[in-house]
Amino acid sequence: MASYRLIGDCEFDAASGELRRNGTVTRLEPQPAMVLALLAERPGDVVSHEDMRRAVWGDETHVNLQESIHYCVRQVRVALGDQARDPRFVETIPRRGYRLRSDAVVSAAPANARWQRGLAAAGLVAALAVMTAVVEQRPNSHHQVAVGVLKMVHDFVF
Repeated sequence: MASYRLIGDCEFDAASGELRRNGTVTRLEPQPAMVLALLAERPGDVVSHEDMRRAVWGDETHVNLQESIHYCVRQVRVALGDQARDPRFVETIPRRGYRLRSDAVVSAAPANARWQRGLAAAGLVAALAVMTAVVEQRPNSHHQVAVGVLKMVHDFVF
């Protein structure tokens, strides 16, 4: 799952179902969150009712499809502060489905981007530690510099 930045200072974390808008966090119910994630994965494309049914409820669950989809889209619109008559985010495509306006998505980032940044920082720390160990193996007077570098890295990471 990914995180999406939307226009109007909105950010949607598909993994948690949380939508941040103007400093307010709204936790969407699971099905509306899945609908928003599906729309955000395909900005500008029409997502059919059938695509939504498969992605959100699967083949094994039987629901009143129209009512369930309309409920989910209403919840998404309320969370985004959007309106069906003058949509900034979610457009209704009659008898076909819904579309998240292509200009509504600013950027998408993998949900594990924070984990990847942490891994990169750990790699940097490891490289600095190896360089420090190599420098410390030679007879020199750089001990204070190495200690200072390690302290800076420690303070940065922890």
